[in-house]
Amino acid sequence: MSKTFLLIFVFLIFPVSYAYAEAIAISPARLQFELYRGETAESTVTLFNPTENEVRFKIGADDHQDWFSFSESEGTLAPEESKKVKVRVNPPSDSANGEYTTLISLSFDEESSGQISLNLATAIKTKIILTGKQVVNLITKNIEAMDTEQSLPIVLKISLLNGGNVRTRPTAEVILKKNNRILERLIVELPEILPNSESDFYLNLSAGNLEVGDYLAVIRLRLNNRDISENQLTLRIHPLGTFTRVGILSNLSFERKPALGEITKLIAEFQNTGRINLRAKLISEIYLNNQLIGKVESEEKLVWIGEKAELTAYLKPGSEGAYRIISRILFEGEETELKELTFEITHLGISLQNTLIGIMIALSITGLGLAIFFRKEVNKMFRKPIKSKKQEEKVYYCIDCNRPIKHKGRCFLCNKTAKMRKEAQDRKYE
Repeated sequence: MSKTFLLIFVFLIFPVSYAYAEAIAISPARLQFELYRGETAESTVTLFNPTENEVRFKIGADDHQDWFSFSESEGTLAPEESKKVKVRVNPPSDSANGEYTTLISLSFDEESSGQISLNLATAIKTKIILTGKQVVNLITKNIEAMDTEQSLPIVLKISLLNGGNVRTRPTAEVILKKNNRILERLIVELPEILPNSESDFYLNLSAGNLEVGDYLAVIRLRLNNRDISENQLTLRIHPLGTFTRVGILSNLSFERKPALGEITKLIAEFQNTGRINLRAKLISEIYLNNQLIGKVESEEKLVWIGEKAELTAYLKPGSEGAYRIISRILFEGEETELKELTFEITHLGISLQNTLIGIMIALSITGLGLAIFFRKEVNKMFRKPIKSKKQEEKVYYCIDCNRPIKHKGRCFLCNKTAKMRKEAQDRKYE
């Protein structure tokens, strides 16, 4: 009785839930883990190959990949072979309680006798039920809303502290009112906050079409569909040009000394000394031997009143010579004074290094050639037969012309003559 027939017989008597990828069977079709946060749970899946060809397989989780590990993430299955693979799940200790779902995907490559690869795949539905004592404690440290001008956005700064033992991802709702009438509304999901960490978030509320005057901003924070705080702030929109826009490029430097062909990080420190939040960008012109060869820019960054911020750009020197980097920072239609950095790049170090490398390569090639020559000569010496004086002095004679030769048979001329005669005779009979 074959293994395949025995397996079918067992399935008929003892039904088992299987998933299939063409002819590949995986059991069970579903997995469920129930565990406390920070603990590890384990289960086993069985793979079976009822085909006549060897199969290569890979197994892995689609979501929450860092939670899963497998006793064998890839391998092979011989014809009619079954294999058990242990699946372990270990959620981080700061994961929130709840139900998590994912798919454990299995892919197969089947090699048939015709060398045609068939890519097969299936998946096991997996549920993780996470329980245990958790502390959710999201604290609102500070919320600010600065006055602004017409055509500029209203910028809110929200500072939150996660004092619990699980990760949190709150939602912020901002409502802008005037005379109890809602003018603008913004709902955004904030990035995840790790336990015992504080994070600052900046939200932009459009104010391009709003009139000059006083407004009320209502900021509601929610977590897991529950309100955790509500704050109300007053702010004023002023006519365009009311506030002074002043900023200083206080420092300009490289992260490390520039080198030929290497990416170098240029760091500029910008300080907002004005009376309004500023959006700033670093602009740097690159000169080589007093000729402009290019320009690099940083990403635009929001800098609050009185704050300092680092703006970074990247450059890659591609030629030798004397470089000058002339930089300024643009902010809200204004710009800072220029700052300059200089450096020089030569080929001396690289040329010396290349020369040394060339010498080493030449010596290596020479040594390798000598070694190969010596080995060939030694092999020839051992393969060459040792002849006695009698063998070296022995003389043979041609069987046709009796001329002395070094081997038995005919000499070269007689042998050629004999071949020509034979060919002529063969043509005659044709």
